Amino acid sequence: MIKYIKIILILISVQCYGQKKIDKKNIKYETVFLNAIKEKSLENYEEAIQGFFECVEINPESPSAFYQLSLINRKIKNLEEARKNAKKAIQINEKNKWYRENYAEILFEQERYLESIKEYTVLVKDNPKNQQYYFMISDMYVFLKKYQDAINTLNELENFLGKNKMVYMQKYKLYMMRGDALNALREIEKLCLKFPKDLEALEILSELYFLNDKYEEGIKVLEKITKIDPKNGKRHITLSKHYAIQGEEEKRYDELEKAFYNKQLSIEEKLIILYQELSDLEQEKELKDSIRFNQKKENALKLCSVLTVIHNTNSQSYAIYGHFLYRDKKDKKAEEQYIKSLDINPNNTDVWTHLLFLQTKEKDFVKIQRTSSDALNYFPTDPLYYYYNGIAHYQLKNYKKAIEVFKNGLEFTTEDNIFLPDFYSSLGDIFHKIKEYEKSDSLYELSLSYNFENSVVLNNYSYYLSLRKKNLEKAKEMSKLSNILDPNNGTFQDTYAWVLYQLGKYNEAKIWIEKALKNGSENNAVVLEHYGDILYKLNLKKEALTQWKKSLNLAEEKDSLQKKIKNIQIDE
Repeated sequence: MIKYIKIILILISVQCYGQKKIDKKNIKYETVFLNAIKEKSLENYEEAIQGFFECVEINPESPSAFYQLSLINRKIKNLEEARKNAKKAIQINEKNKWYRENYAEILFEQERYLESIKEYTVLVKDNPKNQQYYFMISDMYVFLKKYQDAINTLNELENFLGKNKMVYMQKYKLYMMRGDALNALREIEKLCLKFPKDLEALEILSELYFLNDKYEEGIKVLEKITKIDPKNGKRHITLSKHYAIQGEEEKRYDELEKAFYNKQLSIEEKLIILYQELSDLEQEKELKDSIRFNQKKENALKLCSVLTVIHNTNSQSYAIYGHFLYRDKKDKKAEEQYIKSLDINPNNTDVWTHLLFLQTKEKDFVKIQRTSSDALNYFPTDPLYYYYNGIAHYQLKNYKKAIEVFKNGLEFTTEDNIFLPDFYSSLGDIFHKIKEYEKSDSLYELSLSYNFENSVVLNNYSYYLSLRKKNLEKAKEMSKLSNILDPNNGTFQDTYAWVLYQLGKYNEAKIWIEKALKNGSENNAVVLEHYGDILYKLNLKKEALTQWKKSLNLAEEKDSLQKKIKNIQIDE
């Protein structure tokens, strides 16, 4: 609305100018100006700029044409040109409020705060009751970290407006930014004297009293809040903060529990408290064995439970409860809460992702397949859910479906997406399983072209090459790199041992397979069989037989092992 008022005023000024002296030059100017205004309103900015430039050529002393050029350049983010146009407009007509205001705003947007303050000061002089100008000047002094100047500006505003809540609140915030809690307190005290039933001000005052160790005064203010609004739950939050400072956890929790049972307090206010609790617990996790930490954790879980009772139709209640349970390694219970949250509101990617992460920890691929399919119904362009769905189908040996899912997901995976190399490597795994080795190798190469230090892909690719006895030197280099990137990984050490075995380097292979056994692979049937094969090649047949027997007890596929044990030899 203001925009159109400005245009009308400018048009009036043009018309008035024309009335003084009507000639062809003025008529042409007005015609071109009105056409340019029309193009501007249609957002044809190039044509509008050409039109206003023509106006300037007709009349170089036309402030309205420069002003319009400034507005357009500002709109298209050409701020430096906008500033020059705006400055020219006020040089021609320095009394026009709109011109100077536009110039001051552009300087602000360019972060030329001192220059902008100078222009707003001129505006204040001509319009001393315009609150916005004072607040703009004050804000810019804050950006310049000149807090006292910001406060002085607001004091000037008070001289014209009298006592004003907004000014009191802003001065309070400025004093707090300076670390001057005492003067911040005085401002809120003055505000409460002026507006004795203002609950927001009273709540701040009570908190400030507690911060300044004025406990009795803080309690009196809370009692006053209770009389004004008996159902007000914020007083409990204020008291909980005080008890937190005092280190009295049970009293803090008691007050928070009262606040959480209060239906007048919004769920948003309660969620802010819980997310802060979650952050605090994460920061204090090194104290997890302390009584205080465990007490605080259990109290947070109780508050989550209360939230699901009082706000039982709000999905966020169950989501935050799930986050706390997940943090406490109560995965099954966390999963239940996430499912409840999604039953109410399935349009929350954060909850879907947390749920899938939990199911991945469980390695329940039937659940993962079902959950990721459900997530894709709501987020059909999210690559993450295609990835989970593809992995689930792969693990369930639905190879054709897994390929289809990964290919569909690639349609929504941009070049800079972190999942892109994982899509290619997963497809590589699948094509290896179905023995399409040429495709498999090319997909691993493609994955590594995006991230050549992906230790998992390096390991898998080198292991599969070793099984086929192909490109063994390349497999050796890749496996070696994977072990440099992720040392002490038993699986990777086994791969390197097996590549060395295929290269006939049995002594080196023995060293690496024994490293693998020391790093978590001592009960892995494949690693134990590999160990037996390496020992056999070193002519340690008795020791080889021992390892094959250990492997047999753990293996799913037993035929080849039974044959080795029976014949005490390896069929090449």
